[in-house]
Amino acid sequence: MTALAFVAALLLQAPQDPVHVSASLGASQISVGATTTLRIEVEARGTTSPEIATPALPAGLEMVGSSDFSQLRLSAPGQSRRSSRRELVIRGAAPGVYTIPSVQVVVGTRRYQTDPLELTVTGTARPRPGLGGEEAAVASATTLRLSVEPDTVYVGQQVMLTAEAVFAEAARLRQTRPASFEPPAATGFWVQDLPDPITVSLRVADGRSVETQTYRRAYFPLRAGTLWFPPAHLHYELRRGFLQAPENRRIASDSLALVVLPVPSTGQPASFTGAVGRYELRASVAPSRVAVGDAAVLTVELTGQGNIRALPEPRLAVPDGLELLPPTQESSVQVTDDVVGGSKAFRWVLVPEQSRSFVIPPIEYSYFDPELRTFITLRSDPLALQAVPLVAPEPEDTLLRPLRERPGSAPAAWALSPWFAAAQAVPLLLVGFAGAVLRRRQRPPGPAQHARRIRRDLDALPGEADPPHTLAGIERLLKEAVRLVAGFDDGEPVAALRAAGRHDAASALDALLFELRRARYAPGSAGSEAALVQGLVDRADRFIAGLARHRRRARHAGLMVVLATCAGATIVAVAASASDPASALFEDASARLAAGDGVAAANAFHAYARLRPRDPAGWYNTGVAAYAAGDPGRAVWAWLRAARLAPRDDDTRHNLRLAGASGAAADVVPLDRLAAGERAVLAALTWWFLVFAAGHAVFRRQPRAWTVAGAAGLGLLMLAGTAVHAARRPVLVVPMGQGATAYAGSSIHDERLAELRPGMTARLMERHGGWLLVRLPDGGRGWVERSRVAAP
Repeated sequence: MTALAFVAALLLQAPQDPVHVSASLGASQISVGATTTLRIEVEARGTTSPEIATPALPAGLEMVGSSDFSQLRLSAPGQSRRSSRRELVIRGAAPGVYTIPSVQVVVGTRRYQTDPLELTVTGTARPRPGLGGEEAAVASATTLRLSVEPDTVYVGQQVMLTAEAVFAEAARLRQTRPASFEPPAATGFWVQDLPDPITVSLRVADGRSVETQTYRRAYFPLRAGTLWFPPAHLHYELRRGFLQAPENRRIASDSLALVVLPVPSTGQPASFTGAVGRYELRASVAPSRVAVGDAAVLTVELTGQGNIRALPEPRLAVPDGLELLPPTQESSVQVTDDVVGGSKAFRWVLVPEQSRSFVIPPIEYSYFDPELRTFITLRSDPLALQAVPLVAPEPEDTLLRPLRERPGSAPAAWALSPWFAAAQAVPLLLVGFAGAVLRRRQRPPGPAQHARRIRRDLDALPGEADPPHTLAGIERLLKEAVRLVAGFDDGEPVAALRAAGRHDAASALDALLFELRRARYAPGSAGSEAALVQGLVDRADRFIAGLARHRRRARHAGLMVVLATCAGATIVAVAASASDPASALFEDASARLAAGDGVAAANAFHAYARLRPRDPAGWYNTGVAAYAAGDPGRAVWAWLRAARLAPRDDDTRHNLRLAGASGAAADVVPLDRLAAGERAVLAALTWWFLVFAAGHAVFRRQPRAWTVAGAAGLGLLMLAGTAVHAARRPVLVVPMGQGATAYAGSSIHDERLAELRPGMTARLMERHGGWLLVRLPDGGRGWVERSRVAAP
């Protein structure tokens, strides 16, 4: 019964005024330069915060600071009262009697106002106890003003809020640290912070140096009506003395009203969903051809200026047979010249349910441009999507490729031998020989030509028809042969031959000359004289031929030595290959793997590969045996060696792909996919072409041949570049066994950075004793033990 009486008493209680508004001055009379406090108090039912407008002070009064206070009290069940207070610090600048106008207060939808107040300012300012003239100046040296641009906007249009704090020199010099802004906590807005929101500048106002700190923030109103920005606050500290702690001060700005207009309803397109600003539209489908049941992605991207993050998604219409999943959103905000913009992408997953061609109608997106005050509709092109029947994928080959049955060699490995390199001198020799032949045709005849000509002259002698003339001609031709063929120009020919150490030739010539002189001057019959003459002609011919043969033997002696050396080296190489035990080692390794001993087979193949490092079959089989023995790290390392020697081998690339090291294969295989021997053959052919073209241009006087030679030279440079690039491919190390640990330093006591599993690859950077510095898969660097990895 007592509770019912209490409730009845509350209901019968006389109604009270729900809002009480009052204004008062701390002191109604102050001196010039002194301050007083204008206190505005509002008490109202409910939880709504009142909006207190700052009055416009008459000239002669200055507002130097403000602060706000609010308290909520629960007085009875279901009832509450809020007490709000704003205090404005007013300073008297000039003597006089001033009327402070009424203060306007808005609570909910009702407006109230206080009574006007009267303030008298007299005399000169008296400093407060404990405050000197400088302290009084500092107390009134800071102001905070709030402004918006523009002050009337549409819903969703950007508003730039600016809080400007002005510090006079007296306050600026005593600041202990930069001031901090507390922006207004406005409701009904989407807020976007700006990069570098605070700017500082110095200027001169009324002959005084002041510092202005400006804080900027972008707001987007979300509803129409009059929206209020509560006061912004500024916190700063001032020094008070060497032995005193800094003084914390806080000032507040005025509240600001913003008029927000609704987006016009007249002329709104059907595709308008609330976007305000200025935008561009792009739409695409990728891939444009998919199998039935597979997914394609439809992307609609909007770029421009406005509240990018709050842009609504466009409306889509897709044809039947095409499933449309809910979209995902991704936005990127960019601020340019304090204008908020950026891009926002909407992505839908499309799943075709039928095998046919789909055409997605043009996508429309409308927005309201607040500057032009009109609606603009964007339209994309129609988008096509081709759905094809689903084809079952072929089963993936997950088996290792088999062993190589017999030893092999790298492609064109013979081109890497020193004999092939020496053979590249052949075109120079041929061109030189051709040039020598051409020059020889233009120079005087040599000993061989003289010998042939002298023997022809010897055959042309009259013989038995004129014996005296024939005998005299034989003697003359012999002397000419010694001079032109043997090369002895000075003195008597017999003595010249003896002086050169050719005693046999000298004796033969001496005897032949003696017979010639005796036949010329001894009497005899005509028959015997004819036979003697013919015999002397034959002997002279043999003597001259012997002189020519001696010159040829001396000229070709060096060539014979070279040919003999090459033949001996070839015989030695053939004998060495016949006794090479590598073939037997290869067969033994194959037998061990067939018997199931993978470890022994891997070691045997590895030994074979060390004996014949240019045979990719040895490294390939080493990898197959190691993989079968459960050592993927060693297998990957061996296959990478094989891939470097035979870059186009499908079996090696297949096995690396199964081991998860296809990316490492791309690191070691050269760009041109040529083996070193193939590149050498191609370079040799280009070199021959270059030499012959240059020789043709020089000896045949053909200027066009230089163009061909230049092209061949360019080809040689390109081949040299690819060879250098192949030689500088990264050196990879591969963890073996149980893997390896990467440390921060070359010690097991250093920090552990990563664990490298068997078969992973890392690039070798540096060697230091038993440690290797490698580049890790994440881009960092670490040290690994040399014994735990396979490395060159």
